[in-house]
Amino acid sequence: MHAYVALPVASSFLKHNIFDVVSSGKSIFDVIEEKQANPGYFNIALKMFESLGWITKHDDACYEVTNLCPSDNASISKIVTTYSVPFEEYIGREAVTTDLYLNQLDFSKLQDLLPTYDSHKDSLSSLNYLSNGAILLPLLYFLKQASKTNSRDFEMLDSRSKNCIYQFLFKNEVVLKADGRFIESDFSDLGQALWDSVDNAGVTLSYRPLLAKIEQLLFYDSKNVFSEIGKEAHIDRELNVIGSGAQHGVFFKGFIDHIADYLAMKEVDNLQIVDMGCGDGTLLKSCYDSIDRKQKKEKRVALIGVDLNKEAISVAHKTLEKVPHHLCVGNINNPQRVLTHLEQQLAASITI
Repeated sequence: MHAYVALPVASSFLKHNIFDVVSSGKSIFDVIEEKQANPGYFNIALKMFESLGWITKHDDACYEVTNLCPSDNASISKIVTTYSVPFEEYIGREAVTTDLYLNQLDFSKLQDLLPTYDSHKDSLSSLNYLSNGAILLPLLYFLKQASKTNSRDFEMLDSRSKNCIYQFLFKNEVVLKADGRFIESDFSDLGQALWDSVDNAGVTLSYRPLLAKIEQLLFYDSKNVFSEIGKEAHIDRELNVIGSGAQHGVFFKGFIDHIADYLAMKEVDNLQIVDMGCGDGTLLKSCYDSIDRKQKKEKRVALIGVDLNKEAISVAHKTLEKVPHHLCVGNINNPQRVLTHLEQQLAASITI
């Protein structure tokens, strides 16, 4: 995820010769003025490169460039062109094949641009690592989402695409051999860990539209990156909501335990669980699944999801479609409106 965010920012900095100007000893205020950069976003980018070890701060206003910082933007800029491919739009569309997505990436040629990554030699801040990671993250996410059975045999791929991807995964130590005929048993420990956790990358990947326009954000009219009317232009909100739900799973246990304790202590005949800012509805679904069948029937458990974002409501409806639920658009800054709505819909209910 670090790679996916860092690479387009690095390409933009290299295109505008920022690292060269910084290495000349000029103060960062002079650099911003000279390059007509947007100070807020520009300083955030500097902090990122400082955390990567590409630059170091030696006084309040000046930085030094380290040997980790790349000097050539040729290959990086070509890799960053893949950010214009809306991979998220290919997920879940029956009429779109995985091979079409790979063709959009021009994946076979893309591999020739990628430097070889060696985990024994390359640091996590090296260009080799970041270049490969920026491609590996959306590819693995896409493959997992496109796999209907959630299996690693990549049954959706034809043999040519499968071998091409397998070579790439092998170079990045995700699989143990370069032959893709028996992929299910060939994942390395690293590959298995990535496959199991890649759903958590949805939030980062949802900012693909923003990262594709990062140069605009840093050096030109940043307002053009954001849409004030209609659908958000800088983010895929549905992907963001789904990714957020995946990330939050580990934090749900405490609340779910609280639900169980509440039901054990209280005489409840009619229970509605309300989640303000429900996102994709995962917390509500997790709570419902944790209650045994007998209690669900006795307590007449129902779920209520409230969220300001209409796309989140749409995703939550899919998550909760097989369980009793009610969803509404609401803002935590206007709780009375939400309460009035719930009173109208769920009179005489018990809420927690």
